[in-house]
Amino acid sequence: MFTFDRSLISVGSISQLEPGQFFIAGDTNGSFVGLRIKDVQGNPAWLILTGENAFQFDMAQRGSKAAFKISIPTGGIKLRVDQASIASNSDHRVGQLVVDAANSAGIAALWPDLADKNYRNIVRIDTWAQSNRDGDALLFDRWALSYVDEAGQWVDIVRR
Repeated sequence: MFTFDRSLISVGSISQLEPGQFFIAGDTNGSFVGLRIKDVQGNPAWLILTGENAFQFDMAQRGSKAAFKISIPTGGIKLRVDQASIASNSDHRVGQLVVDAANSAGIAALWPDLADKNYRNIVRIDTWAQSNRDGDALLFDRWALSYVDEAGQWVDIVRR
């Protein structure tokens, strides 16, 4: 459950959100928390973070979905990593946190309609843009994007 100022509640189109903005929306598989990322090929795009299709991209090619904006300042979002969860695999898997040689962290995700399900993309959490992994990286199985609420408690937006 998220805590935020009720005066900041807003519902609108995902395409109207800024990259880095978290939201709650729904589809035929139920509700999910999503992250608006930078446009892909000129179309509004987002990353589904929770639910049945977690860590899959989606994009609005015709219109856009309605969303409940989670009003948390993007500067207040913190990355938390379980230091004991360094993965032993060398090729990242969907949902893992990827920290590469450029000291850039990203979330491994995929486009659900690709024929090759082994092709993985990264959403960089410093730019909120889709990119590809370059070179060696540390991979983490357990991580969270969190914020501190008004009571001083950590609240996870997404936790893996």
